[in-house]
Amino acid sequence: MTPTSPSTAGAPIAFIGEAKYRDGRPGLAELRRLEHVRALLVAAGHDARAATFGLFSGTGFAEDLAAEDLAAEAGSCSEPDSTRSTA
Repeated sequence: MTPTSPSTAGAPIAFIGEAKYRDGRPGLAELRRLEHVRALLVAAGHDARAATFGLFSGTGFAEDLAAEDLAAEAGSCSEPDSTRSTA
C-alpha cells in the first residue's frame, strides 16, 4: 500500500483506511500498517497526527484487533456509556 499525497499541501489528513476483500480476518498487523502509513505521512510533512483509522471487513475482525479496540475504548472513556448494553 502506497500512501497518496493530499491534494492540498498542508491540509490535515482526517482518515487513513483500508478496505479489501480477504480470506482471513484483519487484525493488529493491518492496524500497525495504518499506523506506519500515518508515520510516513507525518515524516513527509503532512498533518496526519489526528487521523482516524478505518478497517473494513466483510468477514469480521481477528481476536487481537477486537481486544485492542476494547482496551483502547476502556482507556479513553471517562464516563460509562449509558447507551451500551451491559447484558
